[in-house]
Amino acid sequence: MIPTDLSPLANHLWQSTLCVAAVWGATLALRKNRAAVRYWLWLAASVKFLIPFSLLAGIGGQLGWRPAPAIARPQFSVVVNQISRPFTVLAEVSPATAAPHATTVLPMVLLAIWLCGVALGIVFWLRSLRQIRAIQRGAKTLPLRLPIHVMSSPARLEPGVFGIRKPVLVLPDSITDRLTPAQLDAVFAHELCHVRRKDNLTAAIHMVVEIVFWFHPLVWFIRTRLLEERERACDEGVLESGSEPQVYAEGILNVCKLFLESPMACASGITGGDLRRRIEGILAHRAAHRLEFGKKLLLAALGLAAIAGPIAAGLLYPARSHAQTPPPLSFDVASVKALTQSWMETAPRRAGGRFTWTTDLGYLIGYAYRMQPFRISGPIPGSDSEFVYRVEATTSAAATDDQPRLMLRSLLTDRFKMVSHLTTKQADGYGLSRGKGSLKMHEVQPQDPAPPLPEWFHKGPTTLDEIEGKVVAIMGEPGVVSITGRRVSMPQFCEALQRQLDKPVWDETGLKGNYYFSLRYARENAPATANYPTIDAAIQEDLGLRLEKHKGPVEMLVVDHIESKPTEN
Repeated sequence: MIPTDLSPLANHLWQSTLCVAAVWGATLALRKNRAAVRYWLWLAASVKFLIPFSLLAGIGGQLGWRPAPAIARPQFSVVVNQISRPFTVLAEVSPATAAPHATTVLPMVLLAIWLCGVALGIVFWLRSLRQIRAIQRGAKTLPLRLPIHVMSSPARLEPGVFGIRKPVLVLPDSITDRLTPAQLDAVFAHELCHVRRKDNLTAAIHMVVEIVFWFHPLVWFIRTRLLEERERACDEGVLESGSEPQVYAEGILNVCKLFLESPMACASGITGGDLRRRIEGILAHRAAHRLEFGKKLLLAALGLAAIAGPIAAGLLYPARSHAQTPPPLSFDVASVKALTQSWMETAPRRAGGRFTWTTDLGYLIGYAYRMQPFRISGPIPGSDSEFVYRVEATTSAAATDDQPRLMLRSLLTDRFKMVSHLTTKQADGYGLSRGKGSLKMHEVQPQDPAPPLPEWFHKGPTTLDEIEGKVVAIMGEPGVVSITGRRVSMPQFCEALQRQLDKPVWDETGLKGNYYFSLRYARENAPATANYPTIDAAIQEDLGLRLEKHKGPVEMLVVDHIESKPTEN
C-alpha cells in the first residue's frame, strides 16, 4: 500500500511513465522520418518528469471565474481519473491501515535514499565539470574561420562543443594531422549542427531529470534514446550539407580510434550513440522522410492535448474551495441550556429524529470529532456543576451515526464560538500485534452463527443484535473490566482499548477479519482481592495478541478558542 503522503509522487511517476510509453509508440510510428522529430518527442517525455499534471490542473482551477455547479462527473472522467491517478483513487477508496511507525518511517527512509542518489549525481556532475574546465584552461585558441570560438587542447579528447550560453569547440592538438581536410570539414559540420540545435542545453535539462529521478529506469532509457537520436539528427544534417558519406564515416571512425569520449553527457561530441547503426545509416544515405501535413497536425494535437487536457480538467472540475464546499450539516432545531448540576450522561440518546444529551464540553467535542480525551487539547472549561449542558435537537430519523457528529460540530461553532485546528504530534501509546504463540481467536465467516454471550455479561434489556459488531466493556467487580467483542475488526478493538488506556493504540496485527472474543482484566486501582491479570497479560492469555508500549504520530484536535456560555437558542 502506498502511504497517503507519497501518493502525489506515485501518481506523478505513473503519469510520466504513461507519457514515455506514448512517446515510444509515436517514435516507432515515425521511425522513417527525420531523427530530429523523434529527438524532440523524447525530450518532451523527459521534461514531463519536471511538470506534474497536477500543476497544470491547478492552473486550470485558477482560471475559473465562478464556482461550477454541483453536477455529477461523467463516467468517462471517472475512468480517466482512475487511470491517471490510481494511487490517489486507491487511497480514497481504501484508507491505509498500516501501523503508524511504518507510514512515517517509510517516507523518511525513502527520502534519505533519494537524497543519497541526488548527492551522488551532483558529485559526478561536478567532477565531470571540473575535468572540462581543466581541459579548457589548458587549451589555446585556434584561428579557424568558424562561427564559434575554437580551442586546441593537448588532451586526447574527441572534438566536442562545451558550454551552453557561449559554446566553445575544443579540438585535440593532433586532429589536423590525423584527419584529412574533407574529414575535418565533416567533423566541423557535425559540431556546428550541435550548436544550432542547442543540444548542450537540452542535454543539461535531461541531466537535471536524471539527478532528480535517478531511481526511475525509464529516465536512463530516455537518455539513451536522446543520445541516439541527437547524433543521427546531426548525421542527417551533415549529409544534407553536401558531405560525402564515405568521407564522413571514415572521419567518425578515425576519431573513435584516436580519441576519448567527452566526460559529460551535456558536452556534444561526435562518437555518441550506436556507432555501428550510425555508420550503416551514413553509408546507406537513406533520405529521411519529412513529416507529412497529417502527421504534423497529429503531433500538434497530441502536444496541445498533453498541456491543455489537465488545464481543462482543472477548469471543469476545480479542486474544492471554500466557495464550492457544501454548507456544513446542522440540526433542524437545537436547544442548548446550561445546567447547575454535577451528574452527566456518558452517551447521547437518539430516538427517531430526536437527539438529547446532558454532558460537558469535553464529551461534546470528543463525540463531535470522534476523538478520545487524550487527543484533544486547549482551553476547554472543566466538567463541574458550572459547565454542564443539556442539548436537545431534532434531525432526520434516517440520519447516519456520523451525521449528528457533524451537526454537533456546527453547533459548537455557532453556539460556543469554537475555533480549532488539527495537527499531528508524536505521542506515547501502545502497539497491538500478534503474540509469539498461536492466535487464540478464529476469524468469523459471514455464515457462522453468533456464539452466546459470556456468563459474566449482564445484558439486561440489551439484545444481541444491538451489540453485534461492537466492543462492549463492563465494570463489574471493583476495578475489574470485562470486555467482549462481537464480530469486530482489530481497528475496532484498538479504538476500544484506547478508551480503556486513555492512550493511542495502533493496530499492528495484520489481521483483516472479524472476531468474537472475551477477556477480563484488573485495573491498577483494583483491590488486592481481584484475582485477574493486567490488561496486557489478559490480551496475551485470552487472545494470543501482544500489547507493547509504542510511540507514533497521533492526529490531535487543538481548541484555540471556546466560550463557556452558549449563545441564545
